[in-house]
This record gives sequence, structure tokens and C-alpha cells, in this order.
Amino acid sequence: MTFRHIVVDQATTSTENAEKFKAAASDEDPFNAGMLKAVIEMGNTVLAKKVAVELNGLKVRHQNAFKQVSLFKKTLVLLESHHYRQWQRQFVLDLFDKGIIRRIVLEEDLEDETETETETATDWTLSST
Repeated sequence: MTFRHIVVDQATTSTENAEKFKAAASDEDPFNAGMLKAVIEMGNTVLAKKVAVELNGLKVRHQNAFKQVSLFKKTLVLLESHHYRQWQRQFVLDLFDKGIIRRIVLEEDLEDETETETETATDWTLSST
């Protein structure tokens, strides 16, 4: 692999990351969009404590919103894309329902099982003909 290939690969990766970030930073639901904006602002050390109070208030008023898997995944992308201190990351993650990670893992396991069952049925059908 030459230097030119490495530079091209890095440029492609950074473009993909920028697109991924743009998709995660926006949402059609105004509440979710405001929450994601607050998470982005949490990275600003001057605004961090004010935003933390705002996010705590949002959690108290809208508890069900913090049980959404899609919002959690977008938040993870934002946490990955920005520089946050450890307490800020922990604070944002603690806003969400503790069972959300379990739901994400179980959904992926169910998808894997469905794919495996489909492949097994296809293999069985092909071998019986």
C-alpha cells in the first residue's frame, strides 16, 4: 500500500464520518433534535454545566424519550464524534434507560437468529431437491 492509497483511504473515512455525524446530529422530532443539540453543546466546557441542568430537566419531563433506541444510537455517534470529558460522557449515557443496551443486543441477536434460520431453511431446501 502506497502513501497515496493511505491518504485516499483516510479522506474517504473522514467523509463517511462527517456524513454519519450529520445524520446523527439531526432528527425530525423537535424534542429529539433539541436533545441532540444539547449533547453537542455539552462538549463546550463553558456551557457544560448549564446544558447538564437542561438535560436533567428534559429527562424529568420526558422520561419516555430517553428509552428510544434510535435516539440512543444517535447520541453514541455524537459522543464518538466530539471531545468530551469522562464525566460528560457518563452523564449523557446515564440519562438513558438502563435496559436500552439490552434491547439493542437482543434485537441484534434476534436478527442473527432469523438470518441463520433462513440460511438453514434454504440449505435444507436445496439439499432435499
